[in-house]
Amino acid sequence: MKSGFNTLVLVLIGGVNLSAVFQLLARQAGDNSDLKASTTALRQATDALSKANDAAAAVAAADAAVKSSDSVNAAAAAVAPQTDCESVLDKLDTKFNSRRKARQQTSFTPNLTLAPNQNNAERTFWDKYEPEAVCFDEERFGGSIRYDALGDGPKFVCGADYIAKKAKKNEAGCLVYSIGSNNDISFEKAVKSTMGCEIHTFDPTVATDKFVGHDITTFHEWGLDQDNSPHGTNYKSVATVIKELGHEGRTIDIFKIDCEGCEAISMPPLLESIAKGEVAVNQIQIEMHQKAFVGDANALDSFFDKVDNANFRIFHKERNQWGCMGYKCLEYSFVNEKFLREVNGEYVCHRV
Repeated sequence: MKSGFNTLVLVLIGGVNLSAVFQLLARQAGDNSDLKASTTALRQATDALSKANDAAAAVAAADAAVKSSDSVNAAAAAVAPQTDCESVLDKLDTKFNSRRKARQQTSFTPNLTLAPNQNNAERTFWDKYEPEAVCFDEERFGGSIRYDALGDGPKFVCGADYIAKKAKKNEAGCLVYSIGSNNDISFEKAVKSTMGCEIHTFDPTVATDKFVGHDITTFHEWGLDQDNSPHGTNYKSVATVIKELGHEGRTIDIFKIDCEGCEAISMPPLLESIAKGEVAVNQIQIEMHQKAFVGDANALDSFFDKVDNANFRIFHKERNQWGCMGYKCLEYSFVNEKFLREVNGEYVCHRV
């Protein structure tokens, strides 16, 4: 018995097939009941061990499957919200496009002659050009206290916090143009405190040594017009301003303009440059005046056609009752389509 058992141990250690071992033991055992019992017990133990190994393998396989499933689910969870939110943004763009198309196709034409005693015509002057888009993070911006921006100076801005966040990640920071000042720098102060942008203020009616905001913004005693303007050498086109300030290739995050009528001359060339990809502007806040468009039946439609061609959306319109009786001039806010999608994506897609 001892010889046979030693043989078995040696064979097991050597890794020989167990079936052959059992046949060898049976021949050696003969009628030896002790050896038969030991062999039977060993066979049973081996069977149990084999089953245990099979079970362990099954558990390992199941564990691997679970881990694989978790990875797939995690990947799906990461992709699904992204896909869902992009789908929502697509639907919003479709809605905004349909509203703009409806405005473009309307036959309404405002009375641009503004003859005496035609107050009703004056009041409907801007009615065709209503906001088509929604910025989920718009605010009346520019007061001394945030969210308490009252009076004539503030403008409706899209994504002030988004601009600030992007500026921290961008070595060049953010860039703001403020056209027209009259020494009111409340808007510039709000931009500096909230976004920390590089700001340039322009006003040909204020002497540089009389300007009060040199610690907040870089002041230029310039007005916007066409180059070689009859108004003087301190009037420049937007393209010339950008070139002389070395801002070619940079994005103007906010272009605020309140120049008491210069918009009809200065803005179309800028919008055309934006449409050609020569200049990048994310949003424009502009006070528009009836007096700048009267006498030309196509002037107003032409202006908004250029806004559309530059891929801007109207996202806010505010009637100015401070000095314009609520209809002689209005505050419009335009936003670049791509930038609006980015800002709205912060809320739809929870990109924090």
